[in-house]
Amino acid sequence: MPSREDTGEAFDPPSLPNIWGKGKAKPDDDAPAAEGEAVESAAAPTPPEDPRALAKRLAEEAKARSSKQKKAEDPRALAKRLANEAKAKAAAKAASTPAPKKTKKKAPKKKSLAERARKPLSAKEALAAAIAKESAEASKRQAKAKAAPAAAPAEAVAPTATATATATAAAPAVAPAPVAPANPVDVAPVVHAVLEGATVGDAITVSQLAVFRALWTAHHARASLEGDVTLAVTAGVLMDAADRVPAGYLAGVRIEHDGTSYAAWIDRARGVLLGLTSPPEIYLAGL
Repeated sequence: MPSREDTGEAFDPPSLPNIWGKGKAKPDDDAPAAEGEAVESAAAPTPPEDPRALAKRLAEEAKARSSKQKKAEDPRALAKRLANEAKAKAAAKAASTPAPKKTKKKAPKKKSLAERARKPLSAKEALAAAIAKESAEASKRQAKAKAAPAAAPAEAVAPTATATATATAAAPAVAPAPVAPANPVDVAPVVHAVLEGATVGDAITVSQLAVFRALWTAHHARASLEGDVTLAVTAGVLMDAADRVPAGYLAGVRIEHDGTSYAAWIDRARGVLLGLTSPPEIYLAGL
């Protein structure tokens, strides 16, 4: 079928009512958009707010609310509310913190009688203590002698016969000192007179009687503390012998009797066995 261009006929556009239908008018370009277009435009996202402006706006809003609340709340009520909040916080903190455990102090343990008793001194300790004590006593005696004033010389006055007789009668009788033999007696016969069959060693002469006495004073104190009656009695006898027996006549000797070793103490001026102590290694040390 030939077109209008081929035939040269002019195009006569139909009327608007024929295109849009009966009673419908051509839409105006300036007319409002359709309902669907309005929804699409309403759902379009708004541009984001500047962060600085947003922060400033929120701060101003908070400040406005705070000032409004301060104006509305009574100062007394505010103080009371803050105090209650502080008490509640303190109570919660105390409840969360565990209470410290109470530790009972242990009573000091009582020492037994054996622990409270003084430990026995060794031979070296006893000898050192005795020497120190004797040295201190000697120093005191020397100081006392120096401090004592010199006795004034008595006037040479001839005593009468009556005064002489009276003084002679009033003076107490002094027992003569025992005369020591020229040579100390042998220790073996003295020991065998008491202990037959005992093996007797060499005699050891006590050279320093003051030190010997101080040493046996310490042994006597220790024996009394420990309840060793035998040693305490022997120590007392030897302390007396140190004051009574002449120098060079008191001796100690090691003996063996019935399988036991002893230190035998002998007065060689009178030939008397004063006592026995054991073990001899302790009591004969330092002579």
